[in-house]
Amino acid sequence: MPKRLPASVVVGVLAAAIVWCVAASTANARPERITMKIATLAPAGTVWMKAMRGVSDYVEKNSGGRVKFNYYAGGVMGDEPDVIRKMKMGVIQGAGITLAGVRLTVPEFQVMELPFLFPNRNYPETDYVYERTFDYFEKAAWERGYKLIAISEAGFAHFWTKGKVQSLTRDFPQQKVWQWEGDPVMLEISKSLGINPVSLPLPETLTALQTGMINAFYGTPLHVQAFQWNKFVDTVYTPSLFYTPAFFIFTRQAWESLPPDIQALVYDENVKKIKEEYLKDIHEADDEALKVLIESGGITAVEIPPQELAIIREKTMKAWETLPGNMFPKEILDEVKRLLEEYRNQ
Repeated sequence: MPKRLPASVVVGVLAAAIVWCVAASTANARPERITMKIATLAPAGTVWMKAMRGVSDYVEKNSGGRVKFNYYAGGVMGDEPDVIRKMKMGVIQGAGITLAGVRLTVPEFQVMELPFLFPNRNYPETDYVYERTFDYFEKAAWERGYKLIAISEAGFAHFWTKGKVQSLTRDFPQQKVWQWEGDPVMLEISKSLGINPVSLPLPETLTALQTGMINAFYGTPLHVQAFQWNKFVDTVYTPSLFYTPAFFIFTRQAWESLPPDIQALVYDENVKKIKEEYLKDIHEADDEALKVLIESGGITAVEIPPQELAIIREKTMKAWETLPGNMFPKEILDEVKRLLEEYRNQ
């Protein structure tokens, strides 16, 4: 018969086995970290990146490290249509996007881009409208497979040219005007002003300016400063032409992969305050960018003469009639107009 092991050995083996089982059980119980890959055209260090990181850093910290956000900034994932395609494939889980991405995810949001919808650089009005339409846009995003995390913006867009033109209505159509490829509101503006634009993805714009392929565009001061377009133009025209909306979204699938307590973090009161502060920072950054570009960036500001501005308004505002029903429901434009009237009557 085989010899029986000493009791001390048996106890030691059993103790080791118990310790191993407890350790294995603990390891298996430890929640797996979820990684969210986020892409954006915004260059590193810009106010947009700081805003997105402000929200995600809070969520990472207060989730106990159970979720991690990896950012791919500066267009390394391609133009916004490329980013949206990669989101649908599951390569990335979220994005900070503006005009081109808006069209492909929540086209209802394009109502905010209509020319002369908001007065020159009037952020209090955009804030008032956003606060009262967020639920509508959030529902529209969800129905299309996305979760709207936060409203953002790229600022107010102006006309920019290399060399001052004597008349925007007469001379601007003769310039080589860039338009973001696929943006229907920009296209409608170009058509109304008789412009045959050069349509390009945004990441190709700097090269196009360097080579002279384009010498004019619609853009916000923040865009011009962040992407260094100011090195190739020298004139900005005021007032602004249209407002440029943006937002931060996840895919619906990625959102549903987050535990409920982490989802709650994204909308808790502290994050709400963070979002409000960063939106205010973006307002100030766009205004400051315009000021800096004029004072020390070699840009001359030219005020559009009243008579010419009236012609530009009349022509471009035809988009208010042609785009509703095609790009977004007429009902949301009616609601935005109602909210603006409400705000202005206060």
